[in-house]
Formats: sequence, structure tokens, C-alpha cells
Amino acid sequence: TDASCGNSDGAIDLTVAGGVAPYTYQWSNTLSDEDITNLPAGDYDVTVTDANGCTATLTATVADSNAPTLSVVVTDASCGNADGAIDLTVAGGVAPYTFAWSNTLTDEDLTNLPSGDYEVTVTDVNGCTATLTATVADSNAPTLSVVVTDASCGNADGAIDLTVAGGTAPYTFAWSNTLTDEDLTNLPSGDYEVTVTDANGCTATLTATVGDTPVVDAGQDGAMEVCSTSATVVQLADLIMGEDAGGTWTANSAVNAGSFDSGAGTFAPIGHLAGVYEFSYIVQGLLPCTNDTSTVLLTINICECVPPLTPITLAATVISCVGEVNTTPFVPVEVPGVTYNWYDAAVGGNLLGTGATFTAQTPGTYYAEAVSISDPDCVSHVRLAFVLLQDQVALTVPYMLTTLPGDPIQINAFVSATLGTSFTWQWTPAAGLSCTNCPNPWVTVTENTTFTVTVVDEYGCSATAMVIIEVIDRIVLIPNAFSPNGDGVNDIFRVTGLNIAQVEYHVYDRWGNEMYSQTTTDLLVGWDGTHNGTDCELGVYVYYCIVTYEDGEQQLFEGNVTLIW
Repeated sequence: TDASCGNSDGAIDLTVAGGVAPYTYQWSNTLSDEDITNLPAGDYDVTVTDANGCTATLTATVADSNAPTLSVVVTDASCGNADGAIDLTVAGGVAPYTFAWSNTLTDEDLTNLPSGDYEVTVTDVNGCTATLTATVADSNAPTLSVVVTDASCGNADGAIDLTVAGGTAPYTFAWSNTLTDEDLTNLPSGDYEVTVTDANGCTATLTATVGDTPVVDAGQDGAMEVCSTSATVVQLADLIMGEDAGGTWTANSAVNAGSFDSGAGTFAPIGHLAGVYEFSYIVQGLLPCTNDTSTVLLTINICECVPPLTPITLAATVISCVGEVNTTPFVPVEVPGVTYNWYDAAVGGNLLGTGATFTAQTPGTYYAEAVSISDPDCVSHVRLAFVLLQDQVALTVPYMLTTLPGDPIQINAFVSATLGTSFTWQWTPAAGLSCTNCPNPWVTVTENTTFTVTVVDEYGCSATAMVIIEVIDRIVLIPNAFSPNGDGVNDIFRVTGLNIAQVEYHVYDRWGNEMYSQTTTDLLVGWDGTHNGTDCELGVYVYYCIVTYEDGEQQLFEGNVTLIW
């Protein structure tokens, strides 16, 4: 029997004829059995000797069914893509074959592979196996790096030095500004994206940012006229616009000692001669950019104060609502060349602000003083009073009202306000209401409903409240006394109510004797104060009534009733 797959599983079955038994056996592999097993492929000699010493020799050959042999042709992946392939060739063994790849595929040949190692085990029909590992390499995409030179002072003098590594030359370059050179020059600040493509079509993209050394801005020049008597310190920075912070102030004109503060940028004109005074604001530029300077011309005039007229207004009273932030300002009538100082007193007091309007937050009286824009010390003799009042609306409605289904009931609402006297009403929802804009609507509903009412007075202040309308669909009324004297009033002890289908009565005297028992669907039927045709004694009796409603639900009522003749 031949060996298989290169294993030691061959065998030789020897048969001896003739001679004189017993026989001895001597094999070339030193074994002495007649038959031998577990043999690898090869030639085996045996010498057989009988009892008379006669011998015979034979050579047996154990062949082998070899395992398959494998070879591959590999196509590498490109640009990091999964486009590699392995073409496997199987020789030897016995077809058909099965294939088990390390990536779980079972085809002979593989395609659409990323780079990596792939091991395959091939098994032939005899179960012989062979294993091989194939490596799919990759032609990597290019890698990019840049050295950027920033632009300066807003100029187009930046540059990008691009370096390409890897991939396969030659390369092509596509920049976001349409240029196709590897390196770019004469660039303004901004972002620049480049896509590099190598000879294999592999691409790489990178974005480079060209910065800029900013140009400083000292702002727009300014000017102002003031009176030589003005005690108001001029904030020079208020006279220029759009300036960068961090600059320094210089006085280009001769000024009185202590009147100019270069750090704070202030100038006190009082005590100076009439004329034009020049000041500069200088912002130091970052190298290689230059400095920037703006100029303020302050003209000092010899002038006499003519006090502005007392402020006037079209509305001296502002009303706000309690709990809200007031957003309505006090507004004097606009007068050219005049602004206003705002105080908390008619004379003296605290300065609350300066400007054409003032918005107060706390109820009280406030005062506006007219002031000349050109001479802040020139003010009106009299201040105008403005008043901030607060209004609050109070609304009262019942929390809950009870009614029967479809039975109208009126809601009575009461409103008052600290200032308001005229009110508008809004009830919601509208369904079931006799009106939605009246104070006391009638309500007709068949189920529990919550109504919301909002009241607004003429000043826009409001209050909101809710009313719950509870609809009762079951009513049971049981008297606690009756007088069956035949006068037609309260002659029968009986149950009345709403949605009652049946009543079961049980009435007992004080000794526990049942005086009356009845089950009826007629609510006009009840106990007439007799027992077996005889009038019962006046006194207190105990009753038990089982009420069955229209929906079939039952309820037990118990209590005392007094019989009066």
C-alpha cells in the first residue's frame, strides 16, 4: 500500500509459499515481521529463511501520492487602495482542490486586496495540504510638507515651499489659486490647498496657511471746539474712530503744565489761551511694518455761557408694570447743541447720567438739566421733573365652580389696578362661553373644563387667573327629617337626585326592628312613616339606602332620619 501526502502510512503485505515452515524474516529496515506498516515511500528488501535454512529474497517499493505544490503571481496595491491581486497556481496532488485564505475567502485567486500578508492552505481530494504566504505590497501615495513664509503689512509677499516625498515621480501640482508650480511666491495672506498627483495617479492633498504681519491703525483724525472756561476734561480717544489699542498720546502744541496726561489721553482746556491745540495718537507697527498716527485738533474759544432753556417734554410721566423691567425712556424735546444731565433731585443731588434720554428702573421722580454740548459747564437754571410710576393689576376669580351637565353657571371676576381704570378681557377656551371679552361670562359645559382669563389695562399691565368648572353627573339627596301629616309638604322619606336608576330602602327603629323595606325605580316612592298600616312613633330612625346609578354602579348611604308628626 503506497504512502500518502509524504506521510509514513505505507504498508507491505508479504505472502510466503513453499519451503518448510516456520519462516524467519529479515527486512532492510531491520524489522523481522512478515508484514510491515507505517512506512514512508521507498524500497524495502526482505530475506525469508525456512526451517531447513533455505532462503528467498524480494524487493518491494512503496510509492507516494505527493501533496500539492503552490506558486503565486502578486499584483501590488497602489496608492493605499484595495486594488492588489494574487494569482495562485497549484501543481501536484490530486484535483479537485479547496482553498482556505487567511482573510476567509475560498477562491483560488484573490482580487481587490489592500497591502498585507495573505496565507492560503490548499487541500487536494486525498486530504493532502500545502500552505503558502503571499505578500501584497503597496505603491504608496506621496507625502507632503511645506515651509511657509508669511506675508507682511498686507502685501502679497508670502511664499510656500512645498516638499514631496514618496510616490513615484514625476509629479503634477494643482493649487486652489489655479497655479501649477511646486512652490508659490508673491502670495497675500490666506489658505492655499494643493493636490499632488504622482506618475501612478496617486494623490495627496495639503492646505498651507500664509499669515500676515498686520498693519496697525491709529484711527481717523478728530476735532473739537471748547470754551476756555470749560472745566470738563476732554477724553481725546473719544474724538478719533477705529483706532487700535495700545498707542501713545503726544501733545504737538505747548500746553499748560499738568493739563495733559499722555498715558490716559486727557486734556484740561481751562486756563489755556484761545487757539488750536494739536495732539497725536501713535500706534507702533510690528516690524517690518511702519507706525500709524492720527491727529486731534482741539480749538479753544473765548466764550461766555448763555444758559440753555429749561428742558420741555411731551410726556413727563412714564408708567411701567410691577415685575417688569422698564424700557421706556424719559425723552426731552431735542434742541440743537444741547444734551442733558440727569439727576435724582431738583437741586444738587447725584448725577445719574448724561445723554438725550434716560431710562429709569426705580419708581420715583428724576430731573433733566439742559447742558451746552460745547461748554459742559453751561447748564439751564431749572431742571425738568420726570416721574416713573408703577402699575399693578389684581384679578380675583373663584377657584372652582360646580354645576350639572349642560346647566349654565356664571363666572364672576373682579379686577382692580393701582393706576389703570379701563380693562380688556380675554377668556379661553371660547367653547362653552357666552362671551370671551366680558368680565362675567356664562358657562355651559358637559365635562370638567378649566378656563383662563387675562385682563389688560390701558397701560399694558396684565393679570391672569384660572377657573375650574366641575361638572357633577351624579347627585343623591336624602332628607334628615320628614312629617307625614298629609299637608303635601315633606310627607315621604325618599331619595332624590340625578342619574339614579333604582333605590333599595331599609329603615329600622331604635331597637333594630325593620320598619320599612322597598326596592323601586320610582323616585316618587318612599316611606310614609307607617309600619303594617300603623303610624310609627315620632323619633329617630336608622336608614340604609343602596342607590344604583344609570351606569349600573351602586353606592351605600346610611344615616338617621327624624319622624315628626
